[in-house]
Amino acid sequence: MSNPIYICAWCERPFSQRKSGGKPQKFHRESCRRKFDAAIRDLGRRLLDEGGVALEILRRDDAKRRSEKKAQKEKEVHARTCVQKGTASRANKQDFLEKREVNDVE
Repeated sequence: MSNPIYICAWCERPFSQRKSGGKPQKFHRESCRRKFDAAIRDLGRRLLDEGGVALEILRRDDAKRRSEKKAQKEKEVHARTCVQKGTASRANKQDFLEKREVNDVE
């Protein structure tokens, strides 16, 4: 079976995914990821300067993202505690173990 070919989100060159695991690659090289990051920051600054986006929207979205991330982490800690204490239901225990396997691969 051949490896699927992916296209770099920045330079649009084809590449094969790394085999070492982690998050799926979007860029074929580190330099492409850095160029993308710089371009997206520049675009954000330009939009702010031109009034195309309000700073309050960015703050609200950032606070929402942080809150969701914190809630997810608290849920994972609770699930881990229940599994360790043996108080988790079978469904919750299986769900926790599956998520842990996925995170271990990343």
